[in-house]
Amino acid sequence: MIRWVMVVAAVGFSSCCTTVGCGESVMFQLGAASQQFGVNETVAVKACVGSTCVTDTLTRKSGDEWVGGTDCNLTTDGALGCFVSGTGAGTHKVTLQLTKNGTVVLDETREGVTFTESNPNGLVCGTCRRASITL
Repeated sequence: MIRWVMVVAAVGFSSCCTTVGCGESVMFQLGAASQQFGVNETVAVKACVGSTCVTDTLTRKSGDEWVGGTDCNLTTDGALGCFVSGTGAGTHKVTLQLTKNGTVVLDETREGVTFTESNPNGLVCGTCRRASITL
């Protein structure tokens, strides 16, 4: 009976882990570059860390409201966050490409971007790796 209670407690504890606010991500501080898209305009995003890339599509609905996006999202302060799986710790080459109406409007590559590790959900819940780049 005591062993059963211990197993239930262990299963219950491990199910408490969450990835909210965690992941392998890169944040691009776009600044004025985010303002070149008008209302109802769509931007195609390609973000790469090393040879691993994600692509996404975002549409500006009004002012600072952007919709769409599965792997990337654009915040009201002009920061574009993209989740790129497989990012290891250390430094990596990071590339961001934004396309509007078939025309590349931003194509930026940075070498040696440092990804930091943290465990905001506890050590047993996995490690987050993040980087931030100001364009």
